[in-house]
Amino acid sequence: MRHENLMRVVSNYFLITLGSLITALGLVLFLTPSQIAAGGVSGLAIIAYHWFGWDPGIIILILSIPIFGLGVMVFGHRFGLKSLWGTIALSVSVMLLGQFLGYEGILTSGDKTDILLAALFGGSLTGLGLGITMKGGANTGGTDIIAQIINHYTRISLGSSLYIVDGIIVLIAAMTFSIEQGLFAVITLFTTGQFINTITSGANYAKMAYIISDKYQEIRDVLTFDCGLGGTMVDSHGMFKNDDKQMIMMVVRNRKVSQVTSIVRKMDPNAFMIITSAQEVLGEGFIPIDPKNSD
Repeated sequence: MRHENLMRVVSNYFLITLGSLITALGLVLFLTPSQIAAGGVSGLAIIAYHWFGWDPGIIILILSIPIFGLGVMVFGHRFGLKSLWGTIALSVSVMLLGQFLGYEGILTSGDKTDILLAALFGGSLTGLGLGITMKGGANTGGTDIIAQIINHYTRISLGSSLYIVDGIIVLIAAMTFSIEQGLFAVITLFTTGQFINTITSGANYAKMAYIISDKYQEIRDVLTFDCGLGGTMVDSHGMFKNDDKQMIMMVVRNRKVSQVTSIVRKMDPNAFMIITSAQEVLGEGFIPIDPKNSD
């Protein structure tokens, strides 16, 4: 059992490191040279690089560590060492690749076609890398934590909070570089999100999660109040032990599945959890069930 746990830990840290390296490739080869600041701390680092010439990897580290510390102050140690490792691994990867490859990129003509290619391929690489990192049970911190803090202290949903934070960074990029660069950044954001969804949970945009645990109250509180997720408590009855149980049934967007799984695994290793694809989700927080509310 200890050997299996050790192998799982090693596998997770390998995925986090690999994902961070792939994300860094997208930033160094495509997004930084083309002035595409597609949200996140990395977007701020790209803006600072073109403003002041500061190394993006160093800026990512300088900005991410205090944000991570703020997240720990607000939420406790739920973020864990894996996310801190993801933050450091991304920063170091960007610095090393920047030193060896430079920040000139591999698309040399600089016309609009090159920038579009940079937006698409940069978004694909960063999405692939972030998806692999999330598969390892971590993230690279930054604006995700800020969005969680906004959600924690306001009525704004987690998804909306993330859109607000990243939207502000894209707006700063548009004001710094040009409106066209801001629009290219939106393309990159969309591409990144699609790759993250596909890597973490397949092509469908949401999953159904069924969680059965004796610690359902503690799990429910963390998922509801810390993560801003909703769900339904369902009365159930165990066949083997012939006992009454409570089951948490919830719809989870793809990019949050790894976080939910990690929380359940950490809070109750003996929990029983089923994750299945949701073909279509109608209702609050997803597609409005009433067409009148879709405007």
